[in-house]
Amino acid sequence: MGGPSLQNTVFALMVTLGCLGMAVFFTFFYSEDANHYIYGGVMGLTAVGWLVIASRRWSSYRQRARA
Repeated sequence: MGGPSLQNTVFALMVTLGCLGMAVFFTFFYSEDANHYIYGGVMGLTAVGWLVIASRRWSSYRQRARA
């Protein structure tokens, strides 16, 4: 059976969007903490990591769909 399903791909995309939203929130709206830029950067890097995972899952899913 191997390879990711569409559900796994959509989950990775949802986590990516959630991390991007948190990065925007921490960077622009959470000014109570002095380290809010660091938190936003960490969430941005996390979003990039999940975007890589989502793109690899999508590529694998598309290859399986063609076969």
